[in-house]
Amino acid sequence: MKNLFVFMTAGLMLASCCCNTEEHSLICDSSSALVQTTYGTLSGYIEDGIYTFKGIQYAKAERFMAPEYPDSWEGVQTALYYGHQCHQAPRKTWEDDCEAFLYQWDDGTQSDDCLYLNVWTKGINDKKKRPVMVWLHGGGYAMGAGSELPFYDGTNLAKKDVVLVNLNHRLNALGFLDLSDFGEKYKYSANVGKRFWPIDNTDVNRRFPGNPEGDTVDRFASMLFEKVGGYNYGIQFASFYMPGDFIPHVRMMETGFQSASLANLFGLQYVVIRSPKPMDTVTLNYNWQMTGTNAFSIYTNSTDNIDDKSAR
Repeated sequence: MKNLFVFMTAGLMLASCCCNTEEHSLICDSSSALVQTTYGTLSGYIEDGIYTFKGIQYAKAERFMAPEYPDSWEGVQTALYYGHQCHQAPRKTWEDDCEAFLYQWDDGTQSDDCLYLNVWTKGINDKKKRPVMVWLHGGGYAMGAGSELPFYDGTNLAKKDVVLVNLNHRLNALGFLDLSDFGEKYKYSANVGKRFWPIDNTDVNRRFPGNPEGDTVDRFASMLFEKVGGYNYGIQFASFYMPGDFIPHVRMMETGFQSASLANLFGLQYVVIRSPKPMDTVTLNYNWQMTGTNAFSIYTNSTDNIDDKSAR
């Protein structure tokens, strides 16, 4: 066996529902449209042959505060209807009964909790490579939502074998007012400086052990894991997408193959061992550990304190 490899990274059950006619079909149950994401398992529905997932939270944020990653979950979470849209000023079209009828506006529910996306695709878990289109609604970055009009629905593009993603985001001053001059607390205000669901689910360190027959990222992860597997030890120098202050420490996942005694040999003050979440099962360190490599993540910073919340 090889000795050492070092890798650096930047690192509900549903009641069954079925409706079929000659022109329309709908399947909504607990098993037909299941997908595994970074944060957990989602259950959508199949309408006219198109797999549809709505209201997927890709980030969470308090007003004017930096967005954070959404919480992971155990079991299956439904993704059947659109999420909240951002607070916005009333539009005249909302007051015009005839125009509202003509366009079939869906004004939805407004909330600060509005970071949601929707996905339409012709297939899932079939290893087929498809182009992905991410579409942002109109409204001059001051109004609108990915669900406000029927023709925002991605079904027709999905029938052309395109994976269509549209989303809601923070608007106007709630999304684009830069308050960083008012202190460190607002350093990451506005919709800047962060990357979330669409990128995280195509991040190579969210795709291990990979799939040699999958899409580009899957194939790259598979080739990389083939090269770095079989070592006695694997060390990953990690960094965060979120701000956090740390003293140098070692982090491991509790898989049954971790070794705290080996981690102590790094001579660092802290060793953090935590239970893996669903999103962890597709990382390099988890798969390293599960295939017999003693894997460690090393977190370093020039500060002299540790952010316990982020570190766990």
